[in-house]
Amino acid sequence: MRLHHVPVKPVVLVLLLAAILVTPAMAAGHWDITRVENGSLNDNTDGLYTSIVMDRNNIPHAAWVNEARGQVEYGTYRDTRWTIERVGPIDHMASGRTRTYYTFTTSIDLDPQGNPAISYAGIEGHLYFAHRETNGTWIITDIAGSDTRKHQWSSLRYDHTGRPHIAFTAKPYVADVPHLAILSWAWQKDDKSWQVDTIDDPGNKDVGYEPSLAFDSQNRAIVVYRKGYTLHDAYFEYLKIARQDENGSWEAFRPVNSCGTYDSCGFHPSLALDSRDNAHFVHYTVSGQPKNKLSCTNRELKHLSIELSANPWIQRWDVPPYHRDHWSLLPIDAWDSLAIDSADKTHVSFYDTIEKHLKYSYADGDPVTIDEGVNAGRCNAIAVDSGGNPWIIYHDDTNNAVKVARWMPE
Repeated sequence: MRLHHVPVKPVVLVLLLAAILVTPAMAAGHWDITRVENGSLNDNTDGLYTSIVMDRNNIPHAAWVNEARGQVEYGTYRDTRWTIERVGPIDHMASGRTRTYYTFTTSIDLDPQGNPAISYAGIEGHLYFAHRETNGTWIITDIAGSDTRKHQWSSLRYDHTGRPHIAFTAKPYVADVPHLAILSWAWQKDDKSWQVDTIDDPGNKDVGYEPSLAFDSQNRAIVVYRKGYTLHDAYFEYLKIARQDENGSWEAFRPVNSCGTYDSCGFHPSLALDSRDNAHFVHYTVSGQPKNKLSCTNRELKHLSIELSANPWIQRWDVPPYHRDHWSLLPIDAWDSLAIDSADKTHVSFYDTIEKHLKYSYADGDPVTIDEGVNAGRCNAIAVDSGGNPWIIYHDDTNNAVKVARWMPE
């Protein structure tokens, strides 16, 4: 592992825009939209792969990729303004290299003292853990990666003892040709070194894409993720869920009826647990023709719930889709995010690929449009504060800007 000490270079940006929109299912109020950072209008690469978390004082902490600068960036909102810091470098075209490995996600969480930490895929596809010390210095650890093993998606969470864990996609490469992925697991030991293990590696099934991690009240890790595309499998791509037991062993299964035969599902799953440890997750499903993955007819964003305390686990419901559209391309715009508040109400943000707007649904209600700008809403992530008010960070393609929309009750 390599440790890097990165000095903090804060940049202060102010509130630029406010949007008023009443969400019928919530108390009266309006959406307030802040433009956090502007990029070049000629390069729509600022504000990609976002993540957000709220601290105990209802202060948001966010991370995203500024690809034009080749940096993971961190922002926090205090006193009506955002302060931005550059965290660490990633592979990008401006570096002069041909980029092979992409930073598909950032994932942010807070340690027990409220200091932020971010997992991301950095230089040469290595998995990095960046932790901001109390003095404001970012300590960056290269956890895993090699010439033949690259990492893309990751999900970071601190457990109830204050130890960080990361579920991530590990993908072997041979002569820059990608091979079947596995779902991997990294956790920090008492001496601050990292242990890397495997959650799911079923041989030739290509698993572990887009993991989303949470811990239940018993401090057991739960991961939702997608199995990749393999021709020999009747189910092309599907959702999987794994939970760690008290001994550290993993159990993984495919939820019943989450995907039909010859359909694909589990795209961009987002996981949250309610107060009873029921697992809720949203994911996109794609219906198509048998044996023809690229001949798709519909895409739907669905909410699924599983009672994990039951033995065997009980699938509770699969509510009607928030969003359905006709679709015939790969799901690169399948961006969605789920959060659950203290009253066990769900908050879902997603990008409407037809209208090309950011939308939001409260408690499985009808979606409302938050940002009506063209191509505004990709790469969205949601968090709720202690009052149950949502904060959504997202990318505005037209203005190449990072934006945050928050609900302001009256």
